[in-house]
Amino acid sequence: VAIRGLPESIIPKGEAPFKERLFGLLKSVVLPAYHLFAAFKALFRRRVGEFGKNLGLSVVVALPPVWLTAIVIGVLRFIQPYLLRGWLVLVAGVVLTYFGAAVWERSSWFGAGVSLSVVGLGLMLKWGLGRTQMRSETVDRIAYTAAGVVMLVFWALPESVLRPLVGELQGDFDIMFVSGIAMVGAAVWTVMYNSDLLVRGLSALTSRFGRIRPALVTAVAYPMSSKFRTGLTLAMFALVIFTLVIMSVLTKAFTTQFEEPRKVYMGFDAGGSINFNTPVDDIDAAIDAAPDVSALDFEAVGGVTNIPVEMRQSEGESGRWLSRTAMLLDDAFLSAADVELKVIADGYGPSVEDVLRQMRDDPSLALVGGWLVPNNAAEITRDPDAQRLLGDIHYDSSSMKAIPLEAREPFTGVEVSLTVIGVLDRVHADALKMIGSKSLIDAAAPFPIPVMEYRFRVSDKVDVKDAANALEAALLENGMQTEVFRESIDEQNAAGQAFFRLFTGFMALGLLVGVAALGVVSTRAVVERRQHIGVMRAIGYKRGMIALSFLLESSFVSVLGSIIGLGLGLLLSYNAVNSIRAEAGIEGIAFSVPWLQLGLILALTYGFSLLTTFIPARQASRIYPAEALRYE
Repeated sequence: VAIRGLPESIIPKGEAPFKERLFGLLKSVVLPAYHLFAAFKALFRRRVGEFGKNLGLSVVVALPPVWLTAIVIGVLRFIQPYLLRGWLVLVAGVVLTYFGAAVWERSSWFGAGVSLSVVGLGLMLKWGLGRTQMRSETVDRIAYTAAGVVMLVFWALPESVLRPLVGELQGDFDIMFVSGIAMVGAAVWTVMYNSDLLVRGLSALTSRFGRIRPALVTAVAYPMSSKFRTGLTLAMFALVIFTLVIMSVLTKAFTTQFEEPRKVYMGFDAGGSINFNTPVDDIDAAIDAAPDVSALDFEAVGGVTNIPVEMRQSEGESGRWLSRTAMLLDDAFLSAADVELKVIADGYGPSVEDVLRQMRDDPSLALVGGWLVPNNAAEITRDPDAQRLLGDIHYDSSSMKAIPLEAREPFTGVEVSLTVIGVLDRVHADALKMIGSKSLIDAAAPFPIPVMEYRFRVSDKVDVKDAANALEAALLENGMQTEVFRESIDEQNAAGQAFFRLFTGFMALGLLVGVAALGVVSTRAVVERRQHIGVMRAIGYKRGMIALSFLLESSFVSVLGSIIGLGLGLLLSYNAVNSIRAEAGIEGIAFSVPWLQLGLILALTYGFSLLTTFIPARQASRIYPAEALRYE
């Protein structure tokens, strides 16, 4: 097709008869036996070569992968007419949509089913309009444009719009894969089936530029005449740019979610752990006694002890104990803490200060970490342990009632009663723990439980790192190991950034390979269009206009693909960031576009595309008219 310049035809226009398609399907099902029968038939006719060929084929096609592939091909050929009419695609899409939403509860399968249904409706519209007197080009434009626009609108909808219809669906990075293919495919075929409008628009815009206009119109018209090949190139560029945009936006969103250590660590700047065998009896006195540390350097000091506990509801039906980690705070910590609560129990608010004050007055009051409760009401049934312990409380609850619990220290067997009066915001690093007062355990335990960790809020005039080092040196005999929370957050972000940057680097490498492929296509175009170039030179095209036409052709493909990928990537990443923020309950995640990074990627992409096309364009401009017209 390429050598002879024939029109591109991916799907045959004609439709094979039903009997022929049915025979092909049955043949694929019994393919090994078919070739074995042909082999013995050839042997009976004394055709040794044909016998060996069919006997070998019968052995090869009997292999499960080969046989299964043959059956799949036979099925596709049999149902091909029904697929092209759209109704079978629509049925498959509806079935996949139902199972994706009601059975599997996966947003990727649900989205794939809806996309398949839209494609089926578009093919049905094409088949219906094809039975009228409309031109085939008009039918294709109407059908594919309608399907493309509907699919783009569906994927552009925020998750909150679809949640009332299909409920809460689970999603992961697989949704990016499905949405990328669906959105880029819809955008590309919408553009390709309206390419003549694009050519007319560019022609009108360049009507006043005498030399640029013919080069530009030729550069756009040629790739648009080969819709399938140009569409694949556009989709390649758009998919890679689409992925790079999403990864860049998500990287910036997740690396800026925790900006203030005090917000993450309940109002403190640094922490220090103590050796269990050498505890500090009085941290304030130890700081006053240290020669290189001043008590004025610290605005607040709080003590923390983390212990494993077992819990169950006081009024629950099940007596099963559930293991949790308890974070026990002393009174100094509760007095200085700066926490955020997602939900406060009725009668214990309305402010966080009221909750902390009541926890100091009544040590039996406690908080539950935000990551220990389900996200919403739909997830409660999927987490029976959380329901058994905390009832119907979830992270999106607007209110709650106090929950009475029984807690047991597993080593000593000491049991205490406590009441959960709030849910800790997930922005805190300790949102995976139960938060309570240390004095409750001290009163019930047979021996005092030492403070194993301290947290320090450093004065604004003092460097946190210097203060932490001074504390570590002063309490060296107690085994003090300090941690600067800002450094810990930066290390966590660095690990996440490394993964995202590695993924982005691989995608950028794929983009460079695509740009190189564009240069190969341009080199092929010089050979393929040698006679066209000769005619253009003969009717008055200058050398510079020929070279400019090839450069603009490459620019058109790369720029249009980049625009599609950039626009769709920003749209989907905006919805993704909002969905993650709502689901995880972390307000610090914000949509932010790294324009500098994206601009650098797009500029390098465009520059390399011009560089790889320059040599073929220069070669094309040096072709003489007579030489090109004699070429066969």
